[in-house]
Amino acid sequence: MTQKPPMDEDAPSFNALVLGLDVGDCVSKVRKIDSSAPLSSIPELLPGVRQQVRSACAPAIARAKLQTGGAYSVEVGDTPMPGGNYYVVAVVTRNQ
Repeated sequence: MTQKPPMDEDAPSFNALVLGLDVGDCVSKVRKIDSSAPLSSIPELLPGVRQQVRSACAPAIARAKLQTGGAYSVEVGDTPMPGGNYYVVAVVTRNQ
């Protein structure tokens, strides 16, 4: 079992990042697709992972809307990288 390195206590949380957005600014949440998954299974995995990433952003967006009165959007996509890894990316934007 591997241990995670200690978190930087000064690093802002995702909630704080979303709350601190100015109009037009964006912040992202990224999830790597398991690199041991066969390439042929990625199309089957993507819809579920996209939903997980979108759902992980929802609480931060809801809190920010309540505290700022602003409007936020989230867009989710996926991208293969040159090194062979696949990532699902959610981009949260403050629209007003």
